[in-house]
Amino acid sequence: MEAVFAQEYPSLQAARDAINAAAKSQGTSFVIRASWPTSATATRVTLRCSKGGKYRDRRLKEARNTNTQMTECGYKITISVSASRFDEDAAALKPTAWRVTEAGSKVHNHPFTPLYTHAAYRKESLDTYRDRIIRLYNSGVRPYQIASQLCDTDNNGGNSGITKMQVYNALSRHRRDELAGRD
Repeated sequence: MEAVFAQEYPSLQAARDAINAAAKSQGTSFVIRASWPTSATATRVTLRCSKGGKYRDRRLKEARNTNTQMTECGYKITISVSASRFDEDAAALKPTAWRVTEAGSKVHNHPFTPLYTHAAYRKESLDTYRDRIIRLYNSGVRPYQIASQLCDTDNNGGNSGITKMQVYNALSRHRRDELAGRD
């Protein structure tokens, strides 16, 4: 992560991409905590560790007892404008350089975990295998078999966290998208 703090970035998205790449190699991920003044015209964005939220129990009487990954981790990163120029066409300041700094706690209060335990990385993994999942399902392979095949072909690597429910959900999204295209 130290390499991320030592540079300036040409855009907010470039800074986010660098942070996400460094976090992915460490085994953590970040989510937006706040944007100032608004998300559309942000000049400062605070990211928090994806495990940094506070667990709020929302169970009803008959609901099953589930766990949470939230550990109230205080690690935060701030991306802010370090240089800007006046854009005469828009009559506003336009950011030209972004700087990344640590904010809040300087350490995580939890161990780093495999990529498949983070929702953002699970979605990436499913998206890369989407065509294969659909092809296997259309050829008659059941979702739980598809999930086990993906785990076997990867030798328990990046997609070892794909479950049959995620395969079911990917197939549901595919069907929904197909039906939306018929209009």
